[in-house]
Amino acid sequence: MFASVFILSLFGGMAGYPLAKIRYFSFSLILAYLLLGLTLPRMLALVPLYKMMMNLNLLNNPLSLILIYSASRMPITIIVFSTFYKAIPSDLEDAAEIDGLNRIGFFFKVLLKMSHVPILAVFVVSGTYVFNDFLTPLIFMPNMEFTTIQVALSHFIGAQTWFFGPIFAGCGLAIIPMILIYLLLNKYFITGITAGAVKG
Repeated sequence: MFASVFILSLFGGMAGYPLAKIRYFSFSLILAYLLLGLTLPRMLALVPLYKMMMNLNLLNNPLSLILIYSASRMPITIIVFSTFYKAIPSDLEDAAEIDGLNRIGFFFKVLLKMSHVPILAVFVVSGTYVFNDFLTPLIFMPNMEFTTIQVALSHFIGAQTWFFGPIFAGCGLAIIPMILIYLLLNKYFITGITAGAVKG
């Protein structure tokens, strides 16, 4: 989950910045293209993805899930970052240019440090999606040695037998990370909501 969120935040931010700030890009056209990708059912890509991962010898490899999640959640991540960067005044970039920073330096040294709100949004939306997903790890990581907790829980459910003890214990373990994330990041969620309300 953390590897996918890191890749999404880094490359999503790098793609969202030129969409929001460089005039050569048609923001609305590319935004419509990204939204079109979000409307396609995930089932359409399962067979091609399976063949691709088989050819790359990445089945039963956590890297396959990282690549799939990073690619599938990239459109919404780019939309989140580009919308956030579009609201940042151009005067900030002009001031950084006067100080000797080019666009790449401005992104990594200034803009990325200001991007805690979209990073948290990506972490919450895409992180919980990745953590709770059942179908993708079931298909691409069927081996119990590398499977996720959601898939592992399904192995305790048989046609006529349910092992309630391990199921409830696993559910408790699955809930703990989400509770910890909420407790640790709660103040940042409130700050982001308040900032959005003030900006109006």
